[in-house]
Amino acid sequence: MSIVEALKEKEIKDLFVKTFFYENQDKFSDFHKIVKFIRNILSHNIRDRMEIKKEDITYKGIAIFQYSYADFPVSLPILYQIDIKVDFDKLQDGDTYSDVISDYQTLLFIEFVHNCLSFLKNQLQISSPF
Repeated sequence: MSIVEALKEKEIKDLFVKTFFYENQDKFSDFHKIVKFIRNILSHNIRDRMEIKKEDITYKGIAIFQYSYADFPVSLPILYQIDIKVDFDKLQDGDTYSDVISDYQTLLFIEFVHNCLSFLKNQLQISSPF
């Protein structure tokens, strides 16, 4: 299951909003739009030059995702800053993905999603009686 499908589950979405976005629905909404956009691009490209296709653009307007690991529920040794802005209205068929979101920001974003899921997994584990 990908993060896009996982966030369709109300329980998981609510945990994300509460734990990582401190009930800020707008910030979560932009996060979700960018998750879906990145997933569409990475899933629909098999070439080394990742081109944006019209069907990858599912939103209108601008999504801004800024997150500092200083806001993460547990302290981490390095405080990364994720800063992604996607203006969906300006995207054109054939644009290059890396011109919209840098490789570095993409990697930070993917690591953020991984860290979120790892954190939630650890929080939700039920200890075995054995």
